[in-house]
Amino acid sequence: MGLSPKARHGFGSYFYPEVPMWRDPALIRNEDSALGVAQTLGQANAVVVSVNGAVTVADSLEKATVLAWFLEDAARVEMACLASGRENAVTFNSTEQAQNRATWLGGIAERKWQFLTHGDIETLFEP
Repeated sequence: MGLSPKARHGFGSYFYPEVPMWRDPALIRNEDSALGVAQTLGQANAVVVSVNGAVTVADSLEKATVLAWFLEDAARVEMACLASGRENAVTFNSTEQAQNRATWLGGIAERKWQFLTHGDIETLFEP
């Protein structure tokens, strides 16, 4: 659809105001396109790569994985908003409001990582 999710709920707040999008549908197979994706990402923590998926970045594998899950949920909410005809609805009225909601305090990443990896054999032997 050529769209990326907007920040419409708590998980979406991590991508305020919306996830930047690399619009070239080709696979990222050379330095020029990789640079283009990186520039599109800029200071954001995720970028949608047209018809290819998304990339999330963080200071740990766990946070990057959690952000990928948040992004998937933000896309689900975006589709629901579009289907309801409320594509112009605004949840966060300012960057500050979204940043206050997009917190990592309270073990957000750790608890979501535990949820996502529960029962995985690879995590049974982690220290």
